[in-house]
Amino acid sequence: MKYKFRNNEDVAHIENLDQKMIVKRILYTEVNVGNKKEKKIRGVLCYWFENGKFKENVFHAERLVSWIFALKGKSAAEQWLKDMGAKSVEP
Repeated sequence: MKYKFRNNEDVAHIENLDQKMIVKRILYTEVNVGNKKEKKIRGVLCYWFENGKFKENVFHAERLVSWIFALKGKSAAEQWLKDMGAKSVEP
């Protein structure tokens, strides 16, 4: 995916564009490539408040949409994901 999320960025999940979430941090894992180690994104840890309760979960970067595009609706959010190189926008 071309887009790199940043800590404290406002986002939404493609399946729930009305729920604003905030990126807490990007989670990485180390993988062996040949004889060297590389960092690979494991997921994006987000938090939000729902019914006055704090919640957090890890999401795949290709399922998250920048909040600006989430506000524009489902078709704009799906187009943004496609433009950013997401492999699929289907659930």
